[in-house]
Amino acid sequence: MVLDLPHETENKRYAATHKAELEADHCVENCRARLKKGRKILEDALGIKIKGFRAPALQASSGMFAALSAENYLYDSSTCYQETGWDYLVGKLDTPPRELDTARWQKLCSKGDFIEFPLPCDYSWQLAEENFELMFNLAKHDVDRCFELGLPFVSLCHVDPVFDGCGIKLLESVYAYARKKAADAGVEILFENMDTVSEILKQN
Repeated sequence: MVLDLPHETENKRYAATHKAELEADHCVENCRARLKKGRKILEDALGIKIKGFRAPALQASSGMFAALSAENYLYDSSTCYQETGWDYLVGKLDTPPRELDTARWQKLCSKGDFIEFPLPCDYSWQLAEENFELMFNLAKHDVDRCFELGLPFVSLCHVDPVFDGCGIKLLESVYAYARKKAADAGVEILFENMDTVSEILKQN
């Protein structure tokens, strides 16, 4: 999915021509070694315990999920359930939103012995003004569905691309929409990071 984006052309070609090699390289043992190394670097630099993970470009593997369980990660966010956003990014602007449902959510959440936070998509990636309404409507569609099903809406943005174009404007608009929706329904809405939500879920 992510490899379909224009800047990933070379990576997509490499993945297609080195499939067996990549599968062998991403065995559980190798993934565990990389997770340990990366976790130690971050914990030494930041002085905090690293509890969660997200695969670069969402390029996950069964070996990676097994390794996350073996390394006792509390949560992961390397799965995606609203591919329509990526369709928009590659110019397929007439693609209708995928419908979210609990069964698909639960399937994505069964990747390992940790809490999984499936992502919708990055609505804010280098967002141009002419596509603002399209992405905003997709985000509202997903907020509405998560609200209806009682699922967490996981917000994702990349540090640099969110500032290109009107990404910040979109995030502010989505959060305002969610707050108003909750207020109109007379329910409380919480904005929390994944560490906090994971600890709450673990206790319950």
